[in-house]
Order: sequence, then C-alpha cells, then structure tokens
Amino acid sequence: MTKDFSQASTHPDKVRPSSAISRWSMDSADVSNGKILDSWGSNDGTINGASTGASGVGGSEAFSFDGTDDYVDIGGSSSLRPTNVTLSAWLKYGTGRAAGNEGDYTGYLIYGSGTAKISDGSTDYATSKPIPDDGNWHHVVAVYKDSDPSLAVYHDGVKVEQISTGSKANATNPFVLGKYAAGNSAYFSGSIDEVRVYSEALTQQQVWKLYNIGRNANWGYSRS
Repeated sequence: MTKDFSQASTHPDKVRPSSAISRWSMDSADVSNGKILDSWGSNDGTINGASTGASGVGGSEAFSFDGTDDYVDIGGSSSLRPTNVTLSAWLKYGTGRAAGNEGDYTGYLIYGSGTAKISDGSTDYATSKPIPDDGNWHHVVAVYKDSDPSLAVYHDGVKVEQISTGSKANATNPFVLGKYAAGNSAYFSGSIDEVRVYSEALTQQQVWKLYNIGRNANWGYSRS
C-alpha cells in the first residue's frame, strides 16, 4: 500500500465526526468512583480489577490487565451496536480479547494480538496477522462495512487485510474491555489505551489520520 504522508503531520481533528459514539481515554483523569468515563457519550464503564496509571501512547496513561480476572464492563447500550462500525484501540501485544462484545457470536471485537472478528450470529470471521510482540504500542482498527459486507483490519494506519463476511449479528451482550466471558481463559493480558467506537466504516485515509493523531499524542479532543 502507498501511504498518504500528507496525513502524517501533527494534524488534530478538533471536531468529532458525527459518527463518534464512545471514547475511553484510559487516563486517570477520566476515572471516577470505580468507572472509566466515556468522554464522547454516556457509555461509562465499570472497572473490575483493571488499573490505570500505566505508561500509555505518547505520554498518556493506559489501563493494564492481568489476564486473569481484570476487565471493564461498558454495558449493553444499543448505541454500541451500529450497523456499520469502526473499533479503534491502542494495544501492547497481549493474549486474550482486548475490546468488543462479550461471548461468542456476538458482533465485533479485536484481540490483544491485533486480530479481529465479526460474527453473523453463527460463525466468526477472523482476519489479519498478529501485531509484533515487541513491547511497543500498536494501533489496531477493525472496520465493518455492511453494504459489502466486509471486515478490514488496520495496524498502525496500514490496512493489513480485508475479507468478505456475513452480516454482523445485532449483539445484545455487553461491550467489554479485556474480557471474553466469565471463567474463560481469554481475559486480556497487557495494556490498552484510547479505545473508540464509530458508527461508520472509516476510510483508509481516516484511519491513517487517526493513527498519526495518536502517535503524536495530539488527540485534539476535550473531555467535555
């Protein structure tokens, strides 16, 4: 892929797109009374064991997960079940599920290894090679487009794979960070920062821009 380096400068998009649903900064300033606050919407998450204060992307803070029983329960709001969806997160390589709908066959998710899945209610569609286990932060984005339907996965602003899928199931299971399901071995072990959900299939150029905003720690968004 030929990268569009016109997007590589420090270029904060200070106006949230209309498709922005939720953003969890994972900073301690956005933690209150056992919850991580949603700085874009009303989907605050209840913290269960996971802790903030780890070194995050570009000098920010991140949440660390122990891979045993740490997770954040965002809940089952219908706002987190859009027809088209983009799920974006910064991850340090880890085992287990990093973000998405809890349980099997329940919508969309990304793993700590950088792989992604979309479910049509009976079958999981997986794609992408793992991100490097190199101790560095990597930006992982899963983009589901309903009109195809298809799933694209981006690592550090670059599309690494795209597949055709079935239609995404309208999952009712909670959206969680760091967890598959209670008692399952797929709890996430590692660190997560700056998780976002959009109700549109972001374009390749938009994903590349989002990656560069993050790596320059120039988020361009207030907490209000």
